[in-house]
Amino acid sequence: PLFYKDNTRMFYGDAKKSVDSLLPMIE
Repeated sequence: PLFYKDNTRMFYGDAKKSVDSLLPMIE
């Protein structure tokens, strides 16, 4: 459904943001 798809996209966006902020600390 549309709600699920939208929710997944939002979650993926948050996850990507978290990864982007974590990567500099790892390197």
